[in-house]
Amino acid sequence: MNLYQKPPRSLPFIQQLCIIFGGIVQAIGWVFFCVGSLFIAVFGYTSEPIIKPNTKKWDIVQGVVRQTSATSSSENKRQIYKITSNYLYKGITYENISYKVGMPLSIGQNISIKVNPNNPSESEAEGLRTQPFSGIVVIFLSPFLIFSLFLIIPNARKNLKARNLLLFGEFTRGTLKEKRATNTTITINNVRYPVYYYIFEFEYMGKKHEAHGKTHKGWLLEDEAKEKILFNPVNPAENVIYDAIPTMPKIDPQGNATLTAQSYGNLILPAIGILLFVFFTIPILMRLLGL
Repeated sequence: MNLYQKPPRSLPFIQQLCIIFGGIVQAIGWVFFCVGSLFIAVFGYTSEPIIKPNTKKWDIVQGVVRQTSATSSSENKRQIYKITSNYLYKGITYENISYKVGMPLSIGQNISIKVNPNNPSESEAEGLRTQPFSGIVVIFLSPFLIFSLFLIIPNARKNLKARNLLLFGEFTRGTLKEKRATNTTITINNVRYPVYYYIFEFEYMGKKHEAHGKTHKGWLLEDEAKEKILFNPVNPAENVIYDAIPTMPKIDPQGNATLTAQSYGNLILPAIGILLFVFFTIPILMRLLGL
């Protein structure tokens, strides 16, 4: 794609995704999203539902504890035990596996078991868990996902705006009007880079407009007498300083756009996070919520 051609411009979909989901802030956000999704999938798989099925119409029978064994898990420094029991329902013996935190039950001890009359192999031992962990533990892992969304969504919206302007906006040049330090720094390879706030001024249809942006790569906005500005000709206040958006394609002297291998690599974390969330986290959450 030649960026200096008149809009609308065409850009392969994969390159559009690179623009929308790229950048350091999004990378950090997607790391938290992947970790949160993975934790919820792992712990949710071994947690009992928060909203349990309605067992009011289930039959209650007496079961006998046949085996107790310590699991490899603990909760609040208390051992979690696996309790294996047998119960008799309509002349057939079934097995129930439950879990208990703290002291185990004694072998041979009688316990009450609720049995699903429509599926007698489905049962719940009263006072025991159906899985090693309580489903509430998943709630304490949700801040990972919530925090990640606070990083991902605002940055993705900013990048989406830049993508739209790249396809439908017009290029012009702006002069530096103001540069001021912020209280933010970014550390890369143990080197701290201060983030600066820039204001550029450009003219369109005889009127002056301002473009605002922040970056820790100040040299990219100070290497030319006038910097590239992308703006919406219908609403020039909607604009971006081209070099202040780290995910934008590089432009050669002929105006051709190219994306680096790193730009394509930026899609790896979002792809992993979305796959984890769709195929593992969502089904686990639905099970925990009784859906």
